Amino acid sequence: MSKAEGLKMVEIAMDLMFHLTTNTNGIGPREISRTFDISTTAAQRLVTSLVKKNCLIFDPVSQKYKLGYGLVRLVQGSIVKFDLVKLAQPFMEKLRDSTGETICLNTMADQKRVTISQEVSTQELRWIAQIGHVYPLYIGASGKVILANLPEDEVQQILDNQLNEEELELKKKLLTELPAIKANGYCVSFGERIPGGVGIAVPLSIDDHLASLSVYAPSHRVTEETVEEYIKQLKDAATVIANRFENRVFI
Repeated sequence: MSKAEGLKMVEIAMDLMFHLTTNTNGIGPREISRTFDISTTAAQRLVTSLVKKNCLIFDPVSQKYKLGYGLVRLVQGSIVKFDLVKLAQPFMEKLRDSTGETICLNTMADQKRVTISQEVSTQELRWIAQIGHVYPLYIGASGKVILANLPEDEVQQILDNQLNEEELELKKKLLTELPAIKANGYCVSFGERIPGGVGIAVPLSIDDHLASLSVYAPSHRVTEETVEEYIKQLKDAATVIANRFENRVFI
């Protein structure tokens, strides 16, 4: 590959990343070939390279490629000096197996919430996150539990910038809810993002950065007892993950 061809592929890779920030359905090599006017072989090589760097991940449900947590590393390089995703994975797998539900690891990027890793429920009816897609911090348990633990001035700035005058009541409601979420150390949301879905999340403090660990499930499988049990399991896992990260125990 010539230098000019190499530069062209870098440009296409960047264009592909921007394309996937709005195309949440994902994309396959043939579609990449058509969209960016390159051969299918070149498209496959590009995908393979981006997957190796975790900038793309393969979604087994849609059979397409979507944004991966590697991009979050570019945005938040300091949080991933050590591999939080790999450290958390075995604990997330245990949570997935014990709860039977989807477990997500979320962090903050550009004052938004993004899921950087998940362990998907094996049940036929399940909730699946969109890895790499950004959501407001003020919607859903995974974002709210991060928002609640930010400094008050940053919380105010985020709400001022992201909520308009028509959403004044929502802002007031959030400012009332957030102190309790912080004090309790967890957040539970019902159908805030997906009708019929329940999100249960706890904060995960990694060095100077905030993340969250969450369970997502259909509401018909969640009772008061399961909520309490999931909160306990999430808190226990988050404590172990944070301690191991602090002590650099990456095994």
